[in-house]
Amino acid sequence: SKTQLMMHIVGDSSLSVVLSLMKQMATGEIWKTKRVRIEHNAIATITLAEERVVKDLGILMMHTPKYCMNSPIRSLMDQGIMVGISPDGETNPFVDIMIITSGQTDPAENITREQAVIAYTKTNAYAEFAEDEKGTLSTGKLADLTVLSQDIFTIPNGKLPATRSILTMVNGKVIFQDSESLKAEMRN
Repeated sequence: SKTQLMMHIVGDSSLSVVLSLMKQMATGEIWKTKRVRIEHNAIATITLAEERVVKDLGILMMHTPKYCMNSPIRSLMDQGIMVGISPDGETNPFVDIMIITSGQTDPAENITREQAVIAYTKTNAYAEFAEDEKGTLSTGKLADLTVLSQDIFTIPNGKLPATRSILTMVNGKVIFQDSESLKAEMRN
């Protein structure tokens, strides 16, 4: 069954209690099929032992960059834990990418822009049981894509929020097009 548990966990002992109860209820193999999500990743005090349990149970950390700058990201990924981005009302994904790649309280927890894009696309598709339909540009998947106004992998971080779409496709259909910007790009 694709019944999914999504939890908001905050506080020093809440994560430990939840992980203990989950281990009592089922094995990691069963929990992995449920794709349990911890929303916001507000777990700045997670221990290495808890990280191992999170990984063993296949729990996804859905990180909210603007609220959880003191929470781990890179160290979770380094442990093999899947981290997605949960914008929680932020309408500009490039603000979140800027924060998650350069704004963590501990700079060692910043991730690369490529990792941030994968978290937003491939990991988020997996988190919603939609990896067979979207999340990567692959044959047979929905053509959800955008042409951007600037190269988000090479511009200075502070310029990321100014990025905008000049062409957006959803399910293979153009839903937005900035004709003037597209013409200018074609001339370059």
